[in-house]
Amino acid sequence: MKRKFVVIFSVMLLLCASVLGLVACKHNHEWNEAWENDATYHWHNCNKKGCDEEGNKEEHSFALKTDLNNHWQQCSVCGYSKDVVKHNFNSNNDYICDDCGFQHQHKIVYDDADHQYACDNCDINKDKSAHTFNDKDTCAFCGFIKGTIGLEFALNSDNNSYTITGVNREEENIPSDIVIPEYYKGKPVTMIGENAFSGRESMTSVIIPKSVESIKDGAFFGCHGLLEVVIPDSVKYIAEGAFENCYGITIKAQAKSKPSGWETIEWRVQTSYYPVVWDCENNNIAEDGYIYFVENGVKYGLKNNQLKIAKQSPLKENFNLSPTVEFNGVNYPVTEIGEYAFYKNSNLKTIRVTNYVTKIGKYAFNDCISLSNITWVLKGAVEGDKKIGVEEIGICAFAGCTSLSVAGINNPTQFELPNTLKSISAGMFQDCSSLQQITISSNIEYVGDSAFVGCSKLIIKCVTAQKPPIWSNLWNEDNRPVIWNCNSNNSTEDGYIFVQISSAFYGLNKVNKTAILISQELENYPELLFVSNSVDYDGVTYQVTEIGENAFANNKQIKTITIMATNIKKIGAGAFLGCVALENINFIGSESDWNAVEKGSNWILGAGIDNNNNGEINYIYNYQG
Repeated sequence: MKRKFVVIFSVMLLLCASVLGLVACKHNHEWNEAWENDATYHWHNCNKKGCDEEGNKEEHSFALKTDLNNHWQQCSVCGYSKDVVKHNFNSNNDYICDDCGFQHQHKIVYDDADHQYACDNCDINKDKSAHTFNDKDTCAFCGFIKGTIGLEFALNSDNNSYTITGVNREEENIPSDIVIPEYYKGKPVTMIGENAFSGRESMTSVIIPKSVESIKDGAFFGCHGLLEVVIPDSVKYIAEGAFENCYGITIKAQAKSKPSGWETIEWRVQTSYYPVVWDCENNNIAEDGYIYFVENGVKYGLKNNQLKIAKQSPLKENFNLSPTVEFNGVNYPVTEIGEYAFYKNSNLKTIRVTNYVTKIGKYAFNDCISLSNITWVLKGAVEGDKKIGVEEIGICAFAGCTSLSVAGINNPTQFELPNTLKSISAGMFQDCSSLQQITISSNIEYVGDSAFVGCSKLIIKCVTAQKPPIWSNLWNEDNRPVIWNCNSNNSTEDGYIFVQISSAFYGLNKVNKTAILISQELENYPELLFVSNSVDYDGVTYQVTEIGENAFANNKQIKTITIMATNIKKIGAGAFLGCVALENINFIGSESDWNAVEKGSNWILGAGIDNNNNGEINYIYNYQG
């Protein structure tokens, strides 16, 4: 009995060991990463010693594969291949394999003269042939684009490539849209040289080919007309000053992020940020979240279903701002004129600001020296009685607009602010030397530093009785004459009243009955200026004793000045500064009387430089008319 028990116990131990061994084997396989295969199956071998188990064993999953020469069946899981067969191209001259459908793509190479096939895998005709250009100067076969006539190049030190160095200044018909060719004299154009297009303000677009590898310092310096430029991913280097002073330009880069060879952030511009669109072939949203597009020479930015004018090409004299603009089939309201949008646009003369615009960015019209007229168009009402209109204007928005004088038709000498504006920002009208009058209404809550500095003809009218405490202490830094409580009063603190009589603007002193000639429009005979002896106002005669500062500065038409005022005592600083056509001054008194007249600094400096008198002015005394 005891022997039988021992036997049974031993058998049970053996069975347990076997079971434990099987379980241990099943749960401790370590499979090789590499696939094993034969003509039918693929699997992973166990790498544990003594184990010949096969894991993940399955039949192959075949798919058709091709290259330039062959086609075959290949397992999509393990990569096993079979049935490698050379392509059987048909006889229809389209190089499609009858067995697998593969179509051989021939590589086309070209330069600026011709193009040809370059193929090592077929026996097609490799003969060169000349380009066939369409009306867009693009070869219909290979895509090569002609370069703009008049561009100049220099051979690089490698003798195998060229740098574009600029534009032939003697070429008369250089277009505003510049195309840089990919090849010149059979060699690639790999570089845009230093200052190559510097100062070409009329250039509105440029095509940079995929052969260009670097853009040097100042290459596009001061190209104010550029709206946007596409930079191919072949460009590995951009100097920090390459696009300096290209205000408002949008960079569209094929690169997905800033390449290490593009210099510091200063390569954008030193005084004005402009946006970059990375991966522009697959993305149209710039870093600042706007989608930028060009329509009729104007670049817009779209964000939050509203548009801003980002930049206007400086070729038009007059600009009528559209209330809405269509983009991808949807009309969006134009609610903003962006920073630097019209910066240094020397051609712009007038602009109409529509009712949807609520904001004008800083420096938006800075140095628009020809801008004379702004019309604020207000229509309708929203949110009760609140009128739609401009509520915010940024710093220096109109600074340097030396021709700016009116903003409407109600008063030819009165600059009208939009009645929705809440503040006058710092330097907003700095150096607007033609401004004569401006009224600051009770809607204006704040006036910033140096808002009117350099406005040498300006008379300021304020509805309030005195300066509000919140206004900057430097709001009227030049101490221009101010009329407080202007709705009930027309005189400044020093007793002068300022009135328009006929075509002239005077400051009248009621105490001593004298007048200062502030300015005068010369409409019928713009070449002739007559300074009257006296003027009548409200039944009182005032003797003209002074010509004000900068009264006729930079008038390019006046040739003859006749001063009839026998009591003239003073000619203000810069009164005839820059009157380049001036030839004669006729004075009714004697030469000693003329010499006794007080003359401010630079009262006539720069006059006559363009006339036939070699810069000399003829003085005629005791003139009798």
